[in-house]
Amino acid sequence: MSLANEILRTGFSPHSENNGFSRGDQTSSQHLVQDTITPYKICVFALVRLYLENKNGCETSSIEFSEEERRTLMLLFVELIKVPDMSFNQLSIRMKSCEVSARLVEEFNALVLQLANGGPCEYFSFFDRLNEPIKNHLERDISEFTILNRTSVIGIGVRSMLVAFKMMSLEEVISSVMRVFSEYCKEIVRHDGHNSLLSTASNKKPVPSKWQSERRITQLAHMLEHKTKDLSNPVEVHEELLALLKTYPSLHRIHFVMYMNYMRVKEYAGAKDCLHRYFDKMAEAGPQSGSEDYNMCFRYASLNMASLYARFGHREMALHSVREAVRSAQEVNDKACLHHALVWLEHLAESSNTHGVTSSHGLPDPSLNCTVVNTLKYTPPTELPYKVFSELAKALSHRTKYLPSSLQGSLRLASNVSQMTLCSSLWAYYGRRHMSSLVSSNVINATSSHTSKGHCAEPECLALCVLSNHYFNQGDYQSSESILSIARQSFARPYPLSEVWNKVEQCQLADRAFYHADTQAMSLACENLLSLDPLEANLRRVRLYCIQNHHQRALDAVKQILSADELKAQSYASLELLARSMIELINIYCELEDYSSATKYVVDCIQITSSNHLSYQHALCQLYAAHIQLMSNNAEEGFNIIREYLPFFLINGSCLDKGRAQLLYTKCRIARVKSQTEDVMQEVITEGLKLLEKARSNFEHCEAFIYLKDVLTYMALLCNMVGKRELRNQYAYQHKQIELKLSVNSSHTQFSYTI
Repeated sequence: MSLANEILRTGFSPHSENNGFSRGDQTSSQHLVQDTITPYKICVFALVRLYLENKNGCETSSIEFSEEERRTLMLLFVELIKVPDMSFNQLSIRMKSCEVSARLVEEFNALVLQLANGGPCEYFSFFDRLNEPIKNHLERDISEFTILNRTSVIGIGVRSMLVAFKMMSLEEVISSVMRVFSEYCKEIVRHDGHNSLLSTASNKKPVPSKWQSERRITQLAHMLEHKTKDLSNPVEVHEELLALLKTYPSLHRIHFVMYMNYMRVKEYAGAKDCLHRYFDKMAEAGPQSGSEDYNMCFRYASLNMASLYARFGHREMALHSVREAVRSAQEVNDKACLHHALVWLEHLAESSNTHGVTSSHGLPDPSLNCTVVNTLKYTPPTELPYKVFSELAKALSHRTKYLPSSLQGSLRLASNVSQMTLCSSLWAYYGRRHMSSLVSSNVINATSSHTSKGHCAEPECLALCVLSNHYFNQGDYQSSESILSIARQSFARPYPLSEVWNKVEQCQLADRAFYHADTQAMSLACENLLSLDPLEANLRRVRLYCIQNHHQRALDAVKQILSADELKAQSYASLELLARSMIELINIYCELEDYSSATKYVVDCIQITSSNHLSYQHALCQLYAAHIQLMSNNAEEGFNIIREYLPFFLINGSCLDKGRAQLLYTKCRIARVKSQTEDVMQEVITEGLKLLEKARSNFEHCEAFIYLKDVLTYMALLCNMVGKRELRNQYAYQHKQIELKLSVNSSHTQFSYTI
């Protein structure tokens, strides 16, 4: 299965509580509709609703009733509720005999016409407005609404109608209420003596042929799998499928397309129900179109059931479905199905082993993405980087070796972009961010220049996010926002990939707020990020506590992150997050000047990052190691460390980390020549000021004001040491201006260096 199909769909909520898709006992629901909700009773309670709205002074209309008219209407309502159902013509005659207000009759006819010509939304709105007087009845004096008392005839009738309608599914509303009500109200045309909107002859849509319906089903299935963002609203797709199912109940594939539509919006209960119906309809239909096609549908339906069970954590049930698919696939030597099944068996296995994936390598079906995806899972992070890239290349070569010429275009594109996306992630993991952004640019170029994108939606979205982060780290916020807006437009909600760019967006907002020391904006971004990625949100909250000088809360938060179960797995993502968490912990101890505790975690972090080839986090650890040496009056050792890693930051680092490395390099270099002659000291300070100008430029470019004030303070101090008082005053003034922008204490810095 493709990468895009592994991502859950976002939810939607039509009018009713069960999202309009009830999965209760269909027989009992139909019985309830026949016994309780009839067109006649809808008309009766429409009249009741109009009376209540006019009596209570509705915004749209208000009719004043005399005491005699009210008494007549009350008796009429009770009579109409108690008597058996009558035709619309008889109902109209009875209303005339009671001399009902002409204006009320006019509004009643208009409401009936609106319901007869409207869709499901009209009925939902009707019953919602019918329920409003009951809500008012609970909130106001009972004496004003005695007709809706729960013991009165009218009150019981209204409540029974509301309960019955709430228990109905959307399918039952369309088939059993709307259709019957339209037929019932046709008598209003004869009663009025002229043609009205209820005449449905001109509005009747042509019924598609069975061939057209099958073609439309195939088209919807293709779009749900490959081009979800081009589809209309999920509710509209569901209504279209219901209409096709009503016309051709024998087309069991409709249930499978419904399953895909449900998965698109994360409606798992409805998806499972559709799969069960698909099984049932397939069993009833039998092998009419060939036994091979018939059995193939069962095999892949079993795999889909396994996928659903796995998402809910029902491992045994998922394994049972996979084994059923394997037995069926082995009978006809369906290698594609076996490939999928073996990967699922490996995925559901209790102990980590590569048997399933290794066996699937022997199946020459290159149209599947799972081989490349699982390559990283069984290549440990401690493996040398060149070997990991070599394994990826072998996996791609294996998948494209037997590719049919007729499928080489789209499937080879999907294979290439999948591998390039993984390579981009690996380059970022290994700390080579410039290579990661370069590969992501190639992914976007490949997907945008090809007309048939297939399964390239997720790689394209990830590549856009990587490029946006790259420009963000370089301080080019305008380009970063422009690229992120492309992802926002291409994968808008409720598209499931919206969670990817939304997470990146919230991370960027939190980081910019941190640079500005804007605690309110940073707290809001962390709250928004919490539902998308709790660990990332908590990691940024650690920084929030630091700029608020709540170091104990920051320590508790980062230790809670380090104890999370997600960080115990020896995977690429967990190891990177573990290293970042340890770096935040080291930073807190450095701010507290507890260098012994900081040294302990620096040693542990260096060991983890070096053994797992996390070069960027390794360089950051060395940055803190140099800082600790400087604070321990061992400037020579600190200078040797930072001199070794400064080129790495200049090539791969963000604007922020470049400035931090340049600032620390200057501090260590000046500190190591403190004991030398004044001429040497002045020469080193002059050269240091030039490098500090570059650090200042980097901080200004990324708007990192919380760091910029530190470098300005240090530059003013150096200028004072060499007698450049005018320049000193200039830096001091700029420092004061930045202090006014920040909401933190001027004495607090991320790095509190002293000479």
